Amino acid sequence: MKIKVNNLTGDNVVEHCLKVTVNAKSAFDIVGEGHFTDETLVANNGTHIDLSYGTTNVYFSNGTYEVNCIIGKQIGVGGNPQIGAFEIITDEETENE
Repeated sequence: MKIKVNNLTGDNVVEHCLKVTVNAKSAFDIVGEGHFTDETLVANNGTHIDLSYGTTNVYFSNGTYEVNCIIGKQIGVGGNPQIGAFEIITDEETENE
């Protein structure tokens, strides 16, 4: 699965956050000009994160880029992100490109 980050801008922390729930070890890798950050939106936490079982707030830097998601079993995504900034692309959609 991929997450496409579309021109994420601004400094409202809620808009940069996806609440991600997984039920097995999973990983996210940013491809392009972006990085993971924290609730301050200042930190550069690199382009790779591992997610453990449960719910994690994942913060994204400003920009336009893709995130490759390796999901252990299931994923749930929610929160109040910036409208239009995040697009979930499933494996089926990727195969049809």
